Amino acid sequence: MDFNYSEMQQMLVDSATKLVADSYTLEDLREQKHNPAGYNAKNWAQFAEMGWLALPLLLTASPLALAADSLAKACT
Repeated sequence: MDFNYSEMQQMLVDSATKLVADSYTLEDLREQKHNPAGYNAKNWAQFAEMGWLALPLLLTASPLALAADSLAKACT
């Protein structure tokens, strides 16, 4: 059994890693904790631009199901 990421999975992991490294500082997370909205609109706009908000819709329709699961694991 091959446990290596596919090319698409690796692209998702790499993009998530880069976004988190570039966009999330400890201070940002502290501010977000006290944000009445409960989220950072700028970050969600970035997620949308990257197509991540469509991932849940693709989970039952394509091989992206495994890629999305891998992305979730990489971000935790």
